[in-house]
Amino acid sequence: MMTIAPEILSEPVLTITAAIERYAPTQGGIEFQTDIAGKVHDWHSHSVSERIVVLTGALSVSWVHGENGRIGEAEALTGDRVELPAHLIHRSVAGADGCAYLICPEGGVAAATTPHIVDHR
Repeated sequence: MMTIAPEILSEPVLTITAAIERYAPTQGGIEFQTDIAGKVHDWHSHSVSERIVVLTGALSVSWVHGENGRIGEAEALTGDRVELPAHLIHRSVAGADGCAYLICPEGGVAAATTPHIVDHR
């Protein structure tokens, strides 16, 4: 079984207008999200793949490795793009200065979100 994990790619820092122009779908929508420092979006998964574009701040992303249940972690910084595969159980925590980002669901259609309880001791 292959491990499914998010991909974090460093890209040039974009203004919100430039990011929307670059990532907006031909049809559908994207979401602009702002989180205060330490804001937690607890364990969940989505029905479609999502792209997160970090406009300012930092976002710590954790995910569950499917085959062994271990937790992976990475940090996305200003300018980074996070590619989250559909059905990946993950969570995020905004950095010390908060975070502003775009959420771009596959196909421009809002994803169905499923909460999960993860024992990460």
